[in-house]
Amino acid sequence: MNDDRAERIFSALAQATRLRIVKLLAASGTNAMTAGEISEALDVPQNTLSFHFSHLEGADLVTRERKGRYIIYGLNARKVDELIMFMAQSIRRDP
Repeated sequence: MNDDRAERIFSALAQATRLRIVKLLAASGTNAMTAGEISEALDVPQNTLSFHFSHLEGADLVTRERKGRYIIYGLNARKVDELIMFMAQSIRRDP
């Protein structure tokens, strides 16, 4: 991961609703939920969620899969792990 990629991820997470979405997906047992489940859990209208999901997808933090009439969102745990490793390596390099 490079600085530009990390900046895009942090920018996406700098908004409260998007941070809540990521935290909810991380806390879910499967890391995957329907848009309706997320909307209900966070008390956020689904059309508002669509706006936030576009930012999270642009930062590669979430995945989206259509199953019939449902859209299933999941956390891209690999990308979160990469961000954590990037930050850990940065801390070790800087005194």
